[in-house]
Amino acid sequence: MPAPKRKHAESPTPPSSSFLTSKDVPNNDNQHPHGQDHEQDFLHEKPRSARKLVKAASGRLSEVPGLASPGSTGTSVESQGRLRKKYRLEKYYEEMAILNRSFVEYCKQAKHNILYKLENSLEILPEDEDFTEEAQQYIDHAARIKRRWTPTTGDVLSFGTNEFGQLAQSDDVEERKRPCLITTLRNQDIVQVACGGLSNVVVSEVGKVYTWGCNDDGNLGCLRAGETAYVPFNVSGFVPSSRETAVGLQRPNYTWSDFRGLEQFTDPMLELAPKYEETIVSVAAGDCHCLALSITGRVYFFGAYKCREGQHWSDVPPEDDPRVHPVEEQRMREPPTGKRDWPIHVWQLGGEAIQIDCCYSISAAVVKRTVNGVQKQELFTWGLGECGELARPVFTPIKKTEDEILQIPDDDIKANSYLKYRVDKVKSDYVKPGLALFADGVQDRIVEQVACGGYHILVLARDSEDGPCELYSAGLNQHGQLGPHDDDSKEGTPANKDTLHKVLYFDGIDIKKIAAGEHFSLVLDSTGKNLYGFGRHDAGQLGRLESLAPLGTFAREPVTIYLEYNADGTPKENPVIRDISCGGGHSFALTEGGDLYSWGYGPSGALGVGNIGNEEYVFRPMKVDVTSGVNRTRQKKGELPVSASVQMVAGGGQHSVMVATLQ
Repeated sequence: MPAPKRKHAESPTPPSSSFLTSKDVPNNDNQHPHGQDHEQDFLHEKPRSARKLVKAASGRLSEVPGLASPGSTGTSVESQGRLRKKYRLEKYYEEMAILNRSFVEYCKQAKHNILYKLENSLEILPEDEDFTEEAQQYIDHAARIKRRWTPTTGDVLSFGTNEFGQLAQSDDVEERKRPCLITTLRNQDIVQVACGGLSNVVVSEVGKVYTWGCNDDGNLGCLRAGETAYVPFNVSGFVPSSRETAVGLQRPNYTWSDFRGLEQFTDPMLELAPKYEETIVSVAAGDCHCLALSITGRVYFFGAYKCREGQHWSDVPPEDDPRVHPVEEQRMREPPTGKRDWPIHVWQLGGEAIQIDCCYSISAAVVKRTVNGVQKQELFTWGLGECGELARPVFTPIKKTEDEILQIPDDDIKANSYLKYRVDKVKSDYVKPGLALFADGVQDRIVEQVACGGYHILVLARDSEDGPCELYSAGLNQHGQLGPHDDDSKEGTPANKDTLHKVLYFDGIDIKKIAAGEHFSLVLDSTGKNLYGFGRHDAGQLGRLESLAPLGTFAREPVTIYLEYNADGTPKENPVIRDISCGGGHSFALTEGGDLYSWGYGPSGALGVGNIGNEEYVFRPMKVDVTSGVNRTRQKKGELPVSASVQMVAGGGQHSVMVATLQ
């Protein structure tokens, strides 16, 4: 925080190099690996001036058409939707008030510094009068706050294979090689999407969650969806536990303890009224599980983690969750064995989550909490991290030794295959959230962003509030997807890492965004023009090939990815890239100008570029014509063509989904 204004006779205190270093400023710098910004709750301990501004802004909300007035207690779905929109706007005004206050204080201190030098005949340096950098910081930060709390909504388009309903098209549609509109989500004001291996999850502006696709592992979070859902289903049950370990979170409207003794709430098929549930603002998807983040910083899980032998495992539900599975076989499974077919509260997280993401079989959250009076921003991980992707050593293997298994009668194993595993250790060491560790032993770093690949994890963290963001990685490294570390051997297969190691290549490079695919990683710098990739690229994952490379080809050192090339094969300077994302073997880059590029391995049309020779591979980035498929359909119906503004895009195993505003 800049020092308060002093009398001119005193020695001046130079303003901070960045007004954003203030602890009062909302830290929404980074986005989720599938496209969402960090969430922060500033209801507590706001500056008094900011509190007044928020109160005034909240009063103005009652005059906004379509929003409930203050004190409204409507219980209808429409009323609850209006209340949730109002709360989002309150959060927007709140964080903007804090940002404005900090910027004003910074400007006052800078002005005082100049006046002091004038009065004392001291040299005024060029940087004393140049606020270009700080002004740009303000503009960028304000834009992030706006995207976070008042995001642009849109329709949902899908492309790729529809074998298990991934595209939310009719079951007679096998695939789409161009983006096609999901008509069942029209006018639902979708703000974010995440793709799993064979399924998808989206969240709307009012916090409703929809899922569709394959539901074999419970990853749709909805028993009503059946085994496969070709249309989106609304997910219900986002109610927290009163037993949560986190302290200081905003109290929700209801907890499961409030329903104690009410039999109807034991039915997981029950679709709860919106007033009972938390507002969801962000979602993430692994291979067979999903996470949802509420506006209060709580996290919910549904689906299953799969171990190497394909067994289902899951988070442990809180004791006050009364829901009972209707299928006896599932009722007999003692957590963490089995899957979770509906959302359960991750009650042991211990703090306020501000960002979530998923590897194939682990979950991760950036968490704010206070430890011994010190506010920390750390990474917590949980799940079946068998390759080091938990970024914390787990010394006991999941499966028992062969000798131990031989001591168990065959009939017992046939009746309960989980007897071959150390279920108690999975419960205590794996699926219980734990603090990710840095290899150098430093544990007071500020974690800003996490991105999860298939079996590896990328983390952006800084050593101090005004320090640079540095890249760390952990997990599987057989294809160099962790990037170069100082202790790596230059020969043979790179070693896996079970703690977070610094990626030295990016020292001195200010990083804006990270993303990860199954066996590769992407890094975008703060200018938005320099995009880097490392890891596996035998099928064009890094956008640098001209043809297929030998199986298993990978890049240890990061390479620069260019979106366009000249006719002579030389690369063009990249336009400013706004966002990046990855599927299993393919990637996307979305520019500030609204252009979308895709590259890599995308069978069944997952790249969205239509018929282009060997359509499964795009070795160098190619521009996606977002509306060609939609307008072809509209033309057949005699309707006028539309244009599209893409908000975000996510990749799955062999399909992709985007949110776009059609005009």
